[in-house]
Amino acid sequence: MGLRAEVPNAFGEAPLRLPEDAIGQQGQAGTMAWARCAADPVGGVAAAAVQRQRRVGARHVLERRAAYLSDPRRAPSAAEAVARCAEASEVPFTAVLCEHRAAWGRRWADADIVIPDDPSLQLAVRFALHHLLASVAPRGEAAVGARGLSGPGYAGHVFWDADVFVLPALAAIHPSAARAMLAYRLHRLPAARAFAAATGRRGARFPWESARDGDDVTPRVGYLGG
Repeated sequence: MGLRAEVPNAFGEAPLRLPEDAIGQQGQAGTMAWARCAADPVGGVAAAAVQRQRRVGARHVLERRAAYLSDPRRAPSAAEAVARCAEASEVPFTAVLCEHRAAWGRRWADADIVIPDDPSLQLAVRFALHHLLASVAPRGEAAVGARGLSGPGYAGHVFWDADVFVLPALAAIHPSAARAMLAYRLHRLPAARAFAAATGRRGARFPWESARDGDDVTPRVGYLGG
């Protein structure tokens, strides 16, 4: 991942550091900041980032690179993230930008919406599609969290309405991501069957709010009925 900002004047202090209340381990590896969080019982994520400031002609440039690793079976090490970030930092920013544009071009070829008579509505729909496409995975099993990538609210938990509203859209514009959503549910079918049996019902009962193991994690205050 990369970010570049350019301004006429110097940026001043722009430290690269994590919030003090960030979850998991964090530290420095030379000029890089890294963070690592292990999941319970297995899996985890690790990330590393580095930034540079320089002058290009009359403008000041700040550039940040970051690498993010996740694995459902083991927790990646901080060293892995640092090595990946160092590797990514060697790639020219223009090359990263071109690759990014090409990837999004392929996505928009299948998903773009044109509303000629209402540019404001077209912009709103495109923004919603961008947020959706940035929140899904095209392989494996990957449900769509309630907040996508917009913040830590709901702790990345999966709600029933993702299957009702998100899945049909992905089936039309991003079939491989729709398959990944279905894989999440299929792999948690045993938990849904056990939930149904525990509540005196036949078949499968997927919870209102679930996470890694498929069990019901809905806060008790959120229940409106049986």
